Amino acid sequence: MNIRFLFILSLCTWSSFFYSQEQESDKASFREKFEAANSLMEDNLFEFAKEIWLELVKEEPENSNVNYKTGYCLLKSANNKKEAFEYLNFAKSNIIERYSPLDHSVKGSPVEVLYYLGKSFHLNYEPDSALKYFNKFIELSSKKHFLKEMVFHDIKQCEIATKQLLKPKNYRLENIGGEINSSYSDFSPVITADESAIFFTSRRLRTDTNQVSNEGIYSPQDGKHFEDVYVSYKNFKTNKWDTPELADFNRPTSNQASVSVSADGQFLYFYKDDNQGNGDLYISERDDINYGSPRKLDAINSDAWETHVTTSIDGNTMYFVSDRDGGYGGRDIYRLVKLPNGEWSQAYNIGPPINTPFDEDSPFLHPNGKTFYFSSNGEESMGGFDIFHSELNEEGKWTLPVNMGYPLNTVEDDLYFTTNADGKNGYYASSHEGGYGEKDIYKVLLEDKESEPLAILKGYIDPGNLEQIPAGIVIWVYDLTDGADNLLQYTPNRRNGSYVFSLIPCHEYLVEYTQNEEIFYSTEFKLPCEANYQEINKVITIGGIPLSEEDSTASIDQNNTTTNTESDTNTESDTQTTIAPVNFQIFYGYNEKGISNEQENFNAFVDGINEIITRNGNVQIELEGSASSVPTKTYKSNKNLANQRTINAKQLLSDRLVKLGVDISKFKIVSENSLVQGPKYKGDYLNKEKYAKYQYIKITAF
Repeated sequence: MNIRFLFILSLCTWSSFFYSQEQESDKASFREKFEAANSLMEDNLFEFAKEIWLELVKEEPENSNVNYKTGYCLLKSANNKKEAFEYLNFAKSNIIERYSPLDHSVKGSPVEVLYYLGKSFHLNYEPDSALKYFNKFIELSSKKHFLKEMVFHDIKQCEIATKQLLKPKNYRLENIGGEINSSYSDFSPVITADESAIFFTSRRLRTDTNQVSNEGIYSPQDGKHFEDVYVSYKNFKTNKWDTPELADFNRPTSNQASVSVSADGQFLYFYKDDNQGNGDLYISERDDINYGSPRKLDAINSDAWETHVTTSIDGNTMYFVSDRDGGYGGRDIYRLVKLPNGEWSQAYNIGPPINTPFDEDSPFLHPNGKTFYFSSNGEESMGGFDIFHSELNEEGKWTLPVNMGYPLNTVEDDLYFTTNADGKNGYYASSHEGGYGEKDIYKVLLEDKESEPLAILKGYIDPGNLEQIPAGIVIWVYDLTDGADNLLQYTPNRRNGSYVFSLIPCHEYLVEYTQNEEIFYSTEFKLPCEANYQEINKVITIGGIPLSEEDSTASIDQNNTTTNTESDTNTESDTQTTIAPVNFQIFYGYNEKGISNEQENFNAFVDGINEIITRNGNVQIELEGSASSVPTKTYKSNKNLANQRTINAKQLLSDRLVKLGVDISKFKIVSENSLVQGPKYKGDYLNKEKYAKYQYIKITAF
């Protein structure tokens, strides 16, 4: 195709140039441009072809054939699909029986213009009108027409679209903003389970001076920059995303696309175009700060096209997409499991009800291992690819997939959906109006969805005044229920100090934070046995003295505990006068906050803080706000209620200490945790004994 493509592209450029000149006698002929555009269409280069057809339709606006071809190419384009309608709608008025697509003298349009007009109505959210033209196409076309089988599929999707549009879901979509999104196309977001890092794909102009520029380098398929993988880290102090960084493995002359990331962010999976048409999947492991040299996933890659992969939280199961022979449809989802000898099993097609005679893509396995999201363009989609979810039942089989519904799903392709650990926040890319570019990344608030049954330990190590946490920090998690030999090891992300582990309800754990094999903080706790989502959020704050190579074990001077811990042991040596921590806790009814009913106890607590400051010269304070699972309309979500309780307690305490003349530099709030916990809500809000113990604020000073 290369020689032919270059010739045709040169012809396109030549014809466009001469068309714009005032000397009419020098411009390329209608026939030359017609043949050039047809050749581009044969090679599926619709983005280039549509530019020529748009020129020709200006020359002959009454030509139904040119209008048809213009509309067809716009339908096939990446971002101009809705513009196809006016051209197809005009072309339908002159349908001819004997149609030759290569004859430039033909002025009429083929019968399939009715089919594509139906597609255009569908894309403009008019399924009833789409059905009208689909049925008209069926009536007028021959029994063996090449679109006859597809039109019945489209009719089914129109029927699904009608149902979904009548019953929109209670989703709230939030554009995640201009720090991530650009004026280009940004898509395929994947996040760590704790939402501490987001990886995404972009076709933007590179601005990173440390990387090879992609200026002037474009894909021959559509004339846009090749795809690159970017990463942004959450700044926990501002709760905002940092400026995205270009991953080191990107190359400006090929496509690289983010497809998955391990729950803890240690392993990044991405797709790379090998320039041979099928592409391969790669894995890159985080090495200290950056992601190291990628390697191919040999257990997955084949001569076929592999587009996506997702892994279980323990890394022992992978689900991937391939269009290899022997499947149920075009692209199917397959599974691999790690064998006792450490090798991967043979690929197993997971079959129905996930796979269909059509295409499935972009699977995402939630960290709980039981909730499965994927996209399909099957008959239950409302148009193109829709996002579905399925649950693993007690028999180890996937339940019948459920369409996630409108407005998450649209009449266009919806792919690459991923969620955080509790399943309440989803991320995906779409082309909603009012965005920053061609496609933007959105956060989806799944307000009606129940939390996923999962327990995690997450948090971050705050570097204080340091630019990043020091090297040599390793976190060890011992499962004391299964035996102390059953342990996990994790190195926090040095960019923002984040870490996350999966835990087992009803189990007891010992967690040790070490630097260069020296324990600087440890905690022991037992998880409740509830089956719903549980989250332990622990933040450790490091003192602000810069570390030298000779003194890499400088003291970590501020440590804080959080929720659900039964006992915490600080193993750091302490040269200060020891004094027992003081605590204040108040329990609430539904939607309550403040401390008006506990003013006397709060005053005694503040006196205790003053004593600590007198003895030690300063005090460190931990705040914890908690809400139960009982729904709240006043605060919109339990998480918001817990946040408000934490913020309210912080403000009350700060105001009181300042009013008493305490120097603000003498007290430091080192931890702010907002929790939603307790048993799953079952409509029994009057059962205060069941829920009240999870509705509180707790302040600890030491």
